[in-house]
Amino acid sequence: MFLDVLSKKQTFISQSNIFYNYTLGFETPSLDLLKTAGKLLKSGLTRCVCFSDFKYLYLDNNDQIKYDKINLDGRNWDSSWKINFEKNLSSELFTELFLSCELLFHENRIVHENKIYIRASLPPFVLEENNDQITIYPGVKIYLDGVAILYFQYDGEWSGLDEDQFLSLFINLNQRYFDKIWVDAKLQKLDGEVALKNSFDDVFSIGGNYFEGKKIKKLKEKMREDSRSLLKNSLEKKGRSFLFDEDSEWVLHQIAGTEEDDGNESWESSIETCRSIYSNAISCILVPKNSSDKDKSYDYIWQGRPSVSLLRFSKQPCEKSILLKNHHTTLIKLLNRANVDMGKYTLPEDLRKFGDYCLHANRSIYLWTWLRKEDEPENVWEHENAYSKVLENQARTEQVEYHNMVIARACSWASNPPSSQHLFDAYTMLAETENNIYHSSISGEISDALKYIIEHFGTAGLIAPAKEMARFRLDELKYRSDSVRNKSNYWLTFVFGLVGVTSFAEFVVNPLILDEWKGVSKVISPFLSFGASTVLILLISGLIWYLSKKRD
Repeated sequence: MFLDVLSKKQTFISQSNIFYNYTLGFETPSLDLLKTAGKLLKSGLTRCVCFSDFKYLYLDNNDQIKYDKINLDGRNWDSSWKINFEKNLSSELFTELFLSCELLFHENRIVHENKIYIRASLPPFVLEENNDQITIYPGVKIYLDGVAILYFQYDGEWSGLDEDQFLSLFINLNQRYFDKIWVDAKLQKLDGEVALKNSFDDVFSIGGNYFEGKKIKKLKEKMREDSRSLLKNSLEKKGRSFLFDEDSEWVLHQIAGTEEDDGNESWESSIETCRSIYSNAISCILVPKNSSDKDKSYDYIWQGRPSVSLLRFSKQPCEKSILLKNHHTTLIKLLNRANVDMGKYTLPEDLRKFGDYCLHANRSIYLWTWLRKEDEPENVWEHENAYSKVLENQARTEQVEYHNMVIARACSWASNPPSSQHLFDAYTMLAETENNIYHSSISGEISDALKYIIEHFGTAGLIAPAKEMARFRLDELKYRSDSVRNKSNYWLTFVFGLVGVTSFAEFVVNPLILDEWKGVSKVISPFLSFGASTVLILLISGLIWYLSKKRD
């Protein structure tokens, strides 16, 4: 009887879409997106890069970079757009362009002034556990100002997965270990180049003190060479072929060095390893403006949280009031990402003001809970606009993640600026934050939701102290600059004073001495003139200083 009551309270999920979003704030404040797109294509990580101004670069059948424009037929507030693609466009390129265009369509209806960016799909990866495979489809959105959003997309379908399993297996996927992880070899190679640059420093340290010396330096180099050799040998092995769609076949490799590790006890075999690999690879392909170093990777800060859409679940209602009444315990559990005591928690504010779905968000998750009308199909993907609605949710999530990272990165730069230019940029960003949030969207509902979420993330609370820190550091820069300038002024005053005394002695005092004292040698008279001029100038300077000090 108890189990029957418990099962009635449980919600069983049939279909869900999850975007595991990781927002990266790179150290560079301005990128050359055209060169970055070219480098991304040449790296082989993608075959198409779409720009936010409806243009795209792609690789043709001969791996030559080509340019084209997306031809749109539609107005801003039309319910749909018609897009004309080239007839010889491959199905792979069509899929990537379709995703970008769908997101552009929703961004055009959401964002007030769309930021300039590029978007590209990245090679998929596979998480394997007990012969069960989870296929993840990644992509990246790189903004002009050095913020990037790395997202891992997963679409799940089950016969009825209870909420506890859904929470532990998929929402908390970052805490789940797998037997094998299959990732593209090119990504692993780029990640290895970044990871090995300063690797093994922590091996030779204790309590924050790093050991140094020629022997330790040679030992580090040997360990790095061994790691490079291991990486090279692993990636030269034959990979495994995966067929994801009818026309999409990928050859993936196990993460280098884990081929013989069947116990999975000696490495972090989770999706966080994939996040690190993809993030490091992205840091290698960025090209800042006015930069001559093409092979440099850039440091970054990151934040991550999933965006979960509950598409189909048991007893799914058609009205919000029924949803919040019958499923509030499930929503609270998923929002807290833990099986919590329901008496201590209440549902946060629903950020969707209309009656089509609910949006709840906090620092750890975005939760989109869909309603189901009576005439809608049981399989959500049979609805013609289902995928579009999922991408609309992702477009709104990306808007929040972008603004949140801009603030968080500016606060980081204010506390520990890499350069004076970063400090100026950070103070400017922080000063413009309120204005940017207020004008972030053409929809008041979306702007209000953005402000609410950033406040509940805790990011808004960092702005005031960060601005104070930025002011302090700007004042410190000004003080140092004034000190350097004063020192140079002292030397300039001394030099010009010396020139003035010399000139005064040569053209005024020396002729007077020679006229008054005829017997003075012409060799001694210049020294007398210089001494007399110096004393006179010092007396005048002292008198001026005394009068000015007395007046103050």
